[in-house]
Amino acid sequence: MAGFVWWELRKGKRLPISTWKRNLPWVFLSGVFFFGHLWTYFYAAQNTTIANAMVIFSINPLYTALAARFFFKDRLTRAHFLAFALAFSGIALLMWEKLQWGEGFQGNLAALVSGVLYTGYILSGKKSRTDLTTPQFTSQIYMIAAFLFLITGLSQGISWTGYPTTTWVAILGTILIPTLMGHVLFTYLLKHLNVTWMSCGKLTEPVLSSIVAFVFFAEFPQPLTWAAFGLTSSAVIILMGPQLRKAWSHLRPIR
Repeated sequence: MAGFVWWELRKGKRLPISTWKRNLPWVFLSGVFFFGHLWTYFYAAQNTTIANAMVIFSINPLYTALAARFFFKDRLTRAHFLAFALAFSGIALLMWEKLQWGEGFQGNLAALVSGVLYTGYILSGKKSRTDLTTPQFTSQIYMIAAFLFLITGLSQGISWTGYPTTTWVAILGTILIPTLMGHVLFTYLLKHLNVTWMSCGKLTEPVLSSIVAFVFFAEFPQPLTWAAFGLTSSAVIILMGPQLRKAWSHLRPIR
């Protein structure tokens, strides 16, 4: 991302020092939240089932919607509540039999905290994105998160080398797909879309994960999976309806 910042500087996209100073606290806070979200989510994945971690974390759009209503005065409509109800029903239907509540309490709690921290990252990020471009913002928060991970790893005596090739390929995949193609795109949209609307779209993740598991690991979706997919898809369609109608009106030829 620093390379993209350098390219912007060459193109003359420079911000006044006063703008950087005004946004510095929000950027720092966002970077800390981002680190905390990743750390607690990795901890949750290691100390509870993946199903538990995904379902509990997937509740975070509710925190985001309530916090956005308070901080940014985002309006919650009936469509939002209906979409929440449909999506949560789909997630519960998909994961209910896989949930294990008797064990992994610390992992479950970490997934819950991860969702809260992710909400903090979204809201502080939206505040910073008012003035900063996507490369300017992401390069800084990734640097902050990387520094905090470095300190954490050094304090725990983590080994930085000696891993098999498959591990490095997996790390590279994590950088390219969820980070550059996921978080960076999400950060870009923070400046252009409603936060509540965006967070609701993340409710499709558990169902999409089941479909990916079918494609790559031959885990054939059960009838409950298709029902859950139908519910969450309906939720996203409800949320996207106004935007789709608006886009369609612009595409229709002017008479």
